[in-house]
Amino acid sequence: MKVACGVMYYNNKILLGLRSKYSQNSGYWEFPGGKCEEGETLEECLKREWKEELNLEISIHKEIFTNKMEKYNIECIFFKGKIIDIQNLKMNVHEDIKLCSINELKNLKLFDGDEKLIDILQ
Repeated sequence: MKVACGVMYYNNKILLGLRSKYSQNSGYWEFPGGKCEEGETLEECLKREWKEELNLEISIHKEIFTNKMEKYNIECIFFKGKIIDIQNLKMNVHEDIKLCSINELKNLKLFDGDEKLIDILQ
């Protein structure tokens, strides 16, 4: 299954969401995104997911990384971009939200393989 994930910047920091204690893999910080609906491109999926989960509009610049998580049969495709306006932020699915520098990402509990993304971002 393919999942689109967003490494979205606002004021030179990256927005991450803490998975809810009621969701699978609770306690992990994630780059928000989700599964594509039928007929949807990865970019369309990512924009829709950010609107649904965070009420935010994003601008996607480019695809930067793919993390294949064999354990979950998921292929996460990461896109880099920016948050257009953070004023409308709402936490619809996450327990918490953080804006982090690249160095701060190293101290968060991320999914296996996502730490490779930190090296790409530096």
